[in-house]
Amino acid sequence: MNKGEVTIYDIAKKLGVSASTVSRALSNNTNINSETRQRVMQCAEELGYRLNPFASNLRKGSTNTIGVIVHRLDSLFVSTFLSGAEKAAAARNYQLIIVQSFEDMDKEIANAKTMLEKRVDGLMVAIAKNSTSTSHFKPFIKHEIPLVFFDRISQVSDCATFAIDNYAAAFKMAQHLAEQGCSNIVHATIESTNTIYKERMRGFNEALEQAGIRHRVVYMNNIDFESGKELATNILKQEDQPDGIFFSNDMSATGFIIGAQELGLNVPNDIAVAGFNNDIASRIVKPSLTTINYPANDLGTIATNYIIDHLQGINNLNVTNQVVLKSDLIVRESSLRQLTIDN
Repeated sequence: MNKGEVTIYDIAKKLGVSASTVSRALSNNTNINSETRQRVMQCAEELGYRLNPFASNLRKGSTNTIGVIVHRLDSLFVSTFLSGAEKAAAARNYQLIIVQSFEDMDKEIANAKTMLEKRVDGLMVAIAKNSTSTSHFKPFIKHEIPLVFFDRISQVSDCATFAIDNYAAAFKMAQHLAEQGCSNIVHATIESTNTIYKERMRGFNEALEQAGIRHRVVYMNNIDFESGKELATNILKQEDQPDGIFFSNDMSATGFIIGAQELGLNVPNDIAVAGFNNDIASRIVKPSLTTINYPANDLGTIATNYIIDHLQGINNLNVTNQVVLKSDLIVRESSLRQLTIDN
């Protein structure tokens, strides 16, 4: 016998039976008598045969896998989403295949091709910030593979989206900063084709326009700690200094707080700071960061169950346009200007 992986043909040859008999016996088919089934099972164990569930499911037209394309795995939001998604999938005998685009559209296109080749039963996607097209997902729609977008969503026909109301969350945050007495407020974000950043900007602008409060948008190269810290150095040295700033995520807001403090400013009395996502950093930084809680774990659980329900005929994703989850404003020290924060 060769040294490669043991197959049903090896078992059939040793026992002098057909491969189809071995296959049915290994599947515990009652059309095969118990003595033959026992002989096949014993021979399979002796030869070290391993069942290939992927191949088995492929013959049934299913692989029991769901693909997930994310922008970065080192994002707390993404890891929390995946925690909920994996738990939901495992509870229903599905597995996730996870890849990351590194915020690059070309990599995202390659990822989509990989998922097709792996014959995933469904696909969940948080699109890269520089993606300008979703045409690479059309083969999934063509082959009736359920496709959903979460958080970083795109409006594609026949696809459901799962996210919070980013407009309403940003509107609420801008109102909060205004209520704290801020009269010159900045929204710090990135230039992106992505819906979530556009909606957060729109909510910020409309809330402050309605309140008649000065506001403007500044763009960072990235939304990480260093970009936030760099912005503190740049913006706080300008003549027209803001007294409130709302970041499109927590990590850049955390960097800004550290940078502002190094410049000798008091947060929140000199400048109130707010972020978005309720990352761990928002609770560790001093003063603690006011933010929007984004229920990423629930999002992962709900999106995964929706796909599996569709696959099992319980519901139809094609009639679901958008699932919107509730988000909450979490007020902490960084925006409460009546407090005296000891830096």
